[in-house]
Amino acid sequence: MRLGRQIEFTSKLASSENALTWDYYGLPCRYIKRTPDSQGGVPGVYFHGFGASSKQWCNFNPSTTSYYPDLLGFGRSPKPAITYTQYLWEDFGSLFVSNVAMKGKGKDGGYVLGGNSIGGYVAMGVAAAAGKVKKQTGCKGLVLFNTAGRVISREDVSNERLKMKGRSVETMMKDGSFEAKVPGRLQEIITLLFSKVLINGLRTRVRGICVNLYPSNETRVNDNLVNDIVRDSLDEGAEYVMVSGAKLPPPRTANELLGADFGDDGGEGEDKYMGNVLVVQGTSDPLNDAKGRMENLGELREGITVREIVGGGHCPHDERGEECGVIVEEWMKELNLM
Repeated sequence: MRLGRQIEFTSKLASSENALTWDYYGLPCRYIKRTPDSQGGVPGVYFHGFGASSKQWCNFNPSTTSYYPDLLGFGRSPKPAITYTQYLWEDFGSLFVSNVAMKGKGKDGGYVLGGNSIGGYVAMGVAAAAGKVKKQTGCKGLVLFNTAGRVISREDVSNERLKMKGRSVETMMKDGSFEAKVPGRLQEIITLLFSKVLINGLRTRVRGICVNLYPSNETRVNDNLVNDIVRDSLDEGAEYVMVSGAKLPPPRTANELLGADFGDDGGEGEDKYMGNVLVVQGTSDPLNDAKGRMENLGELREGITVREIVGGGHCPHDERGEECGVIVEEWMKELNLM
């Protein structure tokens, strides 16, 4: 099976953009490649959030070649009847980097990874996996736009460890902590039906939901954004992604993935990314405590820079794309990446 096959995708795009597809284990997945007229520096690969697509990056234009894939199950990518997890998307992202963005550039080819919401968590996982290969530096920087992923504060570390104290694998097996929760056929059917009903209900509320997520720039919630989200949700298999979102396996914390000075209980040999990180956070994110997340992420270790988008919501890369592009470029220049 060949990965990385590139096919022209019919789309009305600017001359500097190309919508292409690549094969992920035989599944043709869309991605957008944007090459600015005046370019320089290492390329970037950016992952969208839950329910979004590569088109949500159209307002984010850093002056470097950039790749924006539709994660499997979203956008114009296929939506097969499988269980979607963060580990599946991490594998997708890792293969996309090696077989598309870095294809033919050799093991020392550098790149920047980024993502919004669950896409930020995917980017963390991809960066951590690349960091395990010590001789292949690969990822030169990581950009997190209102990222998903659990972050443990320094104050909460002791409480977390107390919860796990004395709980051996054998104990957790006995009390059901590792119990497999595989639904029966009837429960699966009921869950899928519920998912279909939920998706149908959400379609009528897409504009209102987006307005809530874009508090400082409602004009970005235009017909193109709304219609793209609705169209993608109509694809066969979209309900399987919604179902999986409710039963994701326990995630590794940002402390572990980024090698924090505290709360990193991943163990020796676990994948982690120890390079430079830029946290770009909309301060009016309605989905979480933006101020608390900024502080907690910034305190994890050295090498993490935090930049606020004052008044920005959950998707600052789209809501305030130009501002985010400037912030990313300035950070890359400080690191001699462009």
